Amino acid sequence: MPNTESWLMPGSLPSSEESDVINAIRHIDAATTPHWLHPQARGVFGRPHRNRLTPNGDSLPGIPGSGGYMEYDVAPPAGVVTRGPRRIVRETATGKLY
Repeated sequence: MPNTESWLMPGSLPSSEESDVINAIRHIDAATTPHWLHPQARGVFGRPHRNRLTPNGDSLPGIPGSGGYMEYDVAPPAGVVTRGPRRIVRETATGKLY
C-alpha cells in the first residue's frame, strides 16, 4: 500500500487530532488493533462501511461494485466516553483514505 499519510497536510488539523489520525493510519497499515479501542467497538478495529447517499446527495467517491469501504475509529478526544465521531474510511479496492 502506498504511504497513506501523504494526504494529511501538516497543520491541516489541530495537533492533537492530527496525531490521533496518524496513529490510527499506522494501525490500519500494520493491521493491528490500537490499545485505545473503545469497548463499544467490541474488539473490532475496522468494520465494513456502506457508501450511503446523504440527504443532500453526497457519497464517498470510488468505483461502484469495487468491494466497498472499511471504517476505522480514530481515538476520541480527551473527555469523550463513547467511540466519538472521528473516523477514517478506507476504500477496499484502492486503499484510499477518506
